[in-house]
Amino acid sequence: HIRLLSKLVLRELAALKSDGPTHKEVETRQEISRREHETSCKYNTWWVDRISNSYCSRTNHGDVEATFKHAEQLRKTVLDSLSPTVIQDVFKRHFADLDRHTLVTLEPSLASSLMALLRLTRPSLLTTLFLSATIAAAGTMLIVGLRAARRRG
Repeated sequence: HIRLLSKLVLRELAALKSDGPTHKEVETRQEISRREHETSCKYNTWWVDRISNSYCSRTNHGDVEATFKHAEQLRKTVLDSLSPTVIQDVFKRHFADLDRHTLVTLEPSLASSLMALLRLTRPSLLTTLFLSATIAAAGTMLIVGLRAARRRG
């Protein structure tokens, strides 16, 4: 299953390199990012993280508010400048040779997999791949366990 999933990911990366995302995909991702930002701003942990990052920023010259405003303006500028062409260029630059890659397999614990399932709000390709990998890993563990039990008993 891991090889199949890796082939799917490489095929998707190749498609993003050759065709780029559609305008609709970019607009949808931009809207999701804006909504997530609006929601995050309502939580103290988000503010603590932003204030902490402002203090650690190289652009901080003693004025956390100015640093925060600069970071917010930069976030908006980058989000608004995204286009299918820009994203396609990034994929071409950073994934130039898809034949040169390393396949790494992480085996999540059952508890963390279940917690991740409970936190899902929007399915995406990455979410679908994660769920598929988790289900495949759980199924494999179940089959291995059943076979071992048969051999013993």
